Formats: sequence, structure tokens, C-alpha cells
Amino acid sequence: MKKITYLFNGRFPTEKAHGGQIAKMCEAFASQGIAVELVVPHRRNTIREDAPTYYGIKKNFAIKHVWAIDPMLYIPERLANAIQTITSSVSFLWYLMRHQSEVWYARDHASLLLLSYFGRPYIAELHDYRLARPRWWMRRILKKARFVILNSEGTRSLLADHYPDITKAFVAPNGVDLAFFDIPETREQARDILHLPQDKIIIGYVGRLEVAGKDKGVSMLKEAFESMKLRDRAELLLVTSVSYKQVPLNLRAIDIAVIPFPGVRHAKTTSPIKLFQYMAAGKAIVVADGPDPEQLARKLDELVLNPERIKTLGIKAHEDARNHTWDQRAKHILNRIQS
Repeated sequence: MKKITYLFNGRFPTEKAHGGQIAKMCEAFASQGIAVELVVPHRRNTIREDAPTYYGIKKNFAIKHVWAIDPMLYIPERLANAIQTITSSVSFLWYLMRHQSEVWYARDHASLLLLSYFGRPYIAELHDYRLARPRWWMRRILKKARFVILNSEGTRSLLADHYPDITKAFVAPNGVDLAFFDIPETREQARDILHLPQDKIIIGYVGRLEVAGKDKGVSMLKEAFESMKLRDRAELLLVTSVSYKQVPLNLRAIDIAVIPFPGVRHAKTTSPIKLFQYMAAGKAIVVADGPDPEQLARKLDELVLNPERIKTLGIKAHEDARNHTWDQRAKHILNRIQS
């Protein structure tokens, strides 16, 4: 394979996790000797840095911007999103007609549906499938794709329930850039920079508060912290609005990193990038079993009571992260689609 053209119908760069995932995968594909083009629409953006600077990636793939109408500041958000998506799709169609690529690639539904109608060989990457019932457009995307890449076994299981005739799918969990989290600051230095206490065990969460308008479990984490018996020994740090490049420093300051899944269905389908970031940063990781704050509080108390176990779990997590890099994910995908 010589060339991949990746379509993304959304704002780029973005502070949302999917933007980093797209950037890192384009970089990883390009590092395997593939010519990569990422095609994105023009959007209003409060991020002033270019993508390589914002994400800390190599400039080894091309980023092309196409025309789109972005009325987000002037009309209701839902209508603005629809106009953005439709006009971006028109530009993508024009791009498809004027350019050649060995393989086209996308993960947003609008781009995938567009590709399904125009006879181009494409790869569909799907994350966190949560549709309550089968949809005709999803069936079409899956049926027409050359391959379907899924982020988790849970996503594959739910897709198989709705579309049992789809056989071209395989799982490739998300990954991490180990070098990005290998920063020179120590735990103590990071706490000084961030004005955090040195004498507390810091329990932290790094990520957004909501996804698709739904709480990501941060409220439950707050409740759990308030319910801890050993709360006086700990500090809760919620990092929900820092730039991408500030994530490693914040993780360096944290002792226990939490993934507060808000519900069973979300836990089944997700492959959270933050999990692999926590691992790369060498954190002891606590994953909530569900939306029960009391149960999460007990887990946190157990670790706060045992600082040596926090260190042991962190070392083990860092070692495990070596098996989950973006380059390894790219190699796995390329091996499957070229076999």
C-alpha cells in the first residue's frame, strides 16, 4: 500500500480525544512508509497552533483543508452542526472526484456514508458503538467497507448482534505515544509548577466532563471522593480543560488515576485513550465497575492505605504500555488490510 487519504468531518485540531487519535494514527501510518493525506474542513477554532505543534507530532503527513460553512456563532448549535456536516460533505465529494488514493479512510459517520456511495475502496474505523437498534446507514457503511476496524471487543459484540452478516471487522484498541509522556519533571517538580500539595496522595482524572452531552462519570468520582474514609490523606485533581501538551505534566503530579465509567454499556464499548495515557505515565489506575460511588470510594481507600502498592501498580502499568503504542497499532492494521 502506497497511499491513504483520511477524511475527517470535524474541527481539527481539537481538544477532544478523537482529534489526538486521528493525528497520532496519521503520523504512525506515515512512519510505516505510507503517503498519508488528512483532509479536514475549515472550521472556526480557538486553538491557534497548527496540528503538529498542538499534538507534538512529526510533520510526516499532509493536512489539506477544504471549504465548509461554519455558522456556529450565529445560529443554534444543532442546526449549525448540520450545516457544517453537509457543506463539508459537499467539499469531500468534490475532493473524491478530483483525487486518487489507494485507500480512503474515515471514522466519522458522515464521511463513511459518503464513501459508501462512490465506489472508492475505504476502511471504516468505528469507536464506542452505542446504537440501540440497527440502522440502514450503518449497515451500508459496514457492508461497503473493505475492512472495519473496531476499538474494542465490546463494540464488535454489539455490532455483531445488530449486523451478524458483517465478517470483515477486526479489533485494534487505541494506543499511546510513550515518548510524549516521558517528561523530565519529577512528581515533586510537577506539583510545584501546578501549585499542588506535596504531602497528599493525589487522585486524578484527566479528560472531558461530558461526551455527546452525557456525564463521563466525573460527578460520580466527586461523590466517591467525598465518601472516602481516608479523604484527609488525599487530594482530588480534575483536569478537564488543559491543552494537549499539558496532559503529561498533570499526570506526573497524580498518584492514582481514575476512569469513572458512567454506565455498563459505555464500559463495554470504549477503549479510552486516557487509559493508555495513564499507563504511559506510570500511574496506578482505578477503573470504576459502574455508577456506584461507594464502591469506587472503597477502591480508592484501599490504595491510599497502601502507598507501596500505588508505586508497584504504576511500574506495572508503564511496562504494559510498551505493548500499546500507536506504531504497533498502525502495523497491526496494515498487516491485516494488506494480507
